[in-house]
Amino acid sequence: AWETGAAHANLMARRLAEGVALRSTFVLAHPVEANTVFVRMPVRAHKRVNDAGWACYRFDDGSVRFVCSWATTAEAVDELIEAVVAAG
Repeated sequence: AWETGAAHANLMARRLAEGVALRSTFVLAHPVEANTVFVRMPVRAHKRVNDAGWACYRFDDGSVRFVCSWATTAEAVDELIEAVVAAG
C-alpha cells in the first residue's frame, strides 16, 4: 500500500541526509521529517551537482531540495551523496 512506499521514501531521505551531514562540508537546512532533504549549498556547488546529472532546485535562501520516492534506491542515494561530496 501507499504506506510502504512512503516509508521507503522517508528512509531513503534519512539515508541521504545522514550521508550529506557526515561526509560533506554542507549542512542540512531543515530537519528531515519526510521524503525531502534541504541542503545549504552555494550556487557553484549546486551547478556541479546538476552537471553531474542530478536534477535539484536551489531556493533563494541557498537551500537545495532533494526529493526521494518509493522508487529511490539505496544505490542512487549513495551515488548522489558522492556527487554532493565531490561538489563541495
